[in-house]
Amino acid sequence: MIDIKATKTHFLEVGNPQDPSVLFLHGSSFKAETWQEIGTLEFIFQNQYHGIAVDLPGYGKSASFSGNRVEFLQRPRTKPTHFSRGM
Repeated sequence: MIDIKATKTHFLEVGNPQDPSVLFLHGSSFKAETWQEIGTLEFIFQNQYHGIAVDLPGYGKSASFSGNRVEFLQRPRTKPTHFSRGM
């Protein structure tokens, strides 16, 4: 768990943070573990990427967020990140 905008946020992480990063977001019927269950995180790891699968606020093991969800996701990045949206 990490705190993002004062919200306890659950995530799964694979690979080396020095490798190119891929951020996985899920749809309303899924959670961070879905990316693990279907083998996507393992695939990312095997192909030398750094993968982060996040439980969005109010889903999976993350706490609810009272603000705007777009604001929750806005955060400065220090290196390019690839995004993959959910199923």
